[in-house]
Amino acid sequence: ALTASALVPKQHRMNSECRGTVRNAAIDYADGRVTTVRVEPPPREQEVSERQRLETRDPVSAVIGLIYAANQGQRCGARAPVFDGRRRYDIVIDDMPPPSGSAVAAPAMAPGKKLACQIEFQGIAGELRKPRPDDATRAQRPNDKAKVWMEPIDSVGLVAPVRIEFDSWIGTMTLDLREAKYTMDAAGASAGAPKVKPPAPARR
Repeated sequence: ALTASALVPKQHRMNSECRGTVRNAAIDYADGRVTTVRVEPPPREQEVSERQRLETRDPVSAVIGLIYAANQGQRCGARAPVFDGRRRYDIVIDDMPPPSGSAVAAPAMAPGKKLACQIEFQGIAGELRKPRPDDATRAQRPNDKAKVWMEPIDSVGLVAPVRIEFDSWIGTMTLDLREAKYTMDAAGASAGAPKVKPPAPARR
């Protein structure tokens, strides 16, 4: 549910399969608090405690909440506590460093301006180690990082990500927004599909 100041989740479901291994997670909330957690298969590491789950959101709600903040005129400075059923981590978002080592502080965001943000996923508890159960000394998984560019979508004026870059085991991945569809749920609802002109795709 989207309130005047935040996004409050009611439930989170994640179902995936990779190389024959099924991984599912289900989280239910009441008044924004975690009430039940079901994961399949069971976590490899020590489970995240009830205390560590306090005031957390699921990954989707956390990301949408950051986008919502950008639409309220906020810049990239934010921290979102996340619990996905197996891991407890913080999504930390900051302004991308200015070029050439400049120390000039970024101004407050004005309507219609673009944002360039850097994101770090800071692990706190749960499955934070590399998935090698045969290695008892396996190191903790390094913090994942990403870069996100956001800007208003045509005349709608909603700020949304138009490019995301992150490193993976096969190299740098680049996601470019090609099209955005929106629905207005007010009286006399209308729907449209404004075209978004993204930056030229980077070939990797």
